[in-house]
Amino acid sequence: MEREALTEGTVSGKQRYTISSGVLTRESDGKPLLRIAGVGAKREKRICTMDGKILGSVVVRGNESGHVSEREYLLLDTLGKTCAVVRPAYAAGEDPNEAGWPVHRTPTVDRAEVLINGEACELVMHDTYCYTLTKRHRQGQARLRHKGLCGGWLVEAEQDFTPKMLSAFYVFCRYMEQENEFPIV
Repeated sequence: MEREALTEGTVSGKQRYTISSGVLTRESDGKPLLRIAGVGAKREKRICTMDGKILGSVVVRGNESGHVSEREYLLLDTLGKTCAVVRPAYAAGEDPNEAGWPVHRTPTVDRAEVLINGEACELVMHDTYCYTLTKRHRQGQARLRHKGLCGGWLVEAEQDFTPKMLSAFYVFCRYMEQENEFPIV
């Protein structure tokens, strides 16, 4: 029941966007706003205007082969200043430091602590098709949902989330999903 409330319908007062093939498009007029581009083989994504001007980048910092608690995802502006920090966390009862490392699967990551320009938020992965980003000390929420067979993603967000931040939110969610992939050696 709770999952249905999170994945169905809309949240009042939200702007709606779609992300498909790395392009953030405003749903109301179909105007492409920003593009998310990979940087070679690095685990880094650049957020660019449609004409290629770089607005920022999302990078992973920390030990990529160890515990999730040793990693952060950062949104950097063009000068390298940190705009947002995401610290992924294991689901309840999944932390290998407490429960031991499972032999047959990767411990589940389902949430993250987020700081956006110093403001505390929480990122929750309800499943691999639905994520929410909620500001803790005031109203404000963004939701990312997969569009199913149509492909692409639907983004609904309060007015105070910029297109750049929504693009970063998408990248953060995709990185968080990768944390749950079983490593093959």
